[in-house]
Amino acid sequence: MRYGREINFTLPEPTLLLNKWQRMHWQKRREYHKALCWSVRAALQAEGITRLSPYKHCKIEIDRYSTALADWDGVMGGLKPLIDTLVVCTKTNPLGLGLIEDDNPSCIIECPVIRQHKSTRKAASTVVTITEILEI
Repeated sequence: MRYGREINFTLPEPTLLLNKWQRMHWQKRREYHKALCWSVRAALQAEGITRLSPYKHCKIEIDRYSTALADWDGVMGGLKPLIDTLVVCTKTNPLGLGLIEDDNPSCIIECPVIRQHKSTRKAASTVVTITEILEI
């Protein structure tokens, strides 16, 4: 594989877990997703990342820092709102920022790599790395 551009940004809180996402009222989910979208925008701006053409093929790595380690299925399921924020804006996904073309396996060519780290509550965060793949 040949790699191209890379986007790195840090969110000020750990990603949501699946259990919490599933138990949210639909309005609270929408509010959370909007807030997450603005948080990702702010993180990109802080890194000096401006509008790019969306990656056609990529891989995603996520480092989740929180006070406790969570079950893997909860961590993976909780990534849905974050990944939905990374894709191109569409009628069905108006909060997409257009960093990647889609969240299907032809665009994200391998399952996102997630690493969990224990940290203090003050240092809790999420570090996201998106790497463009030029040749598969």
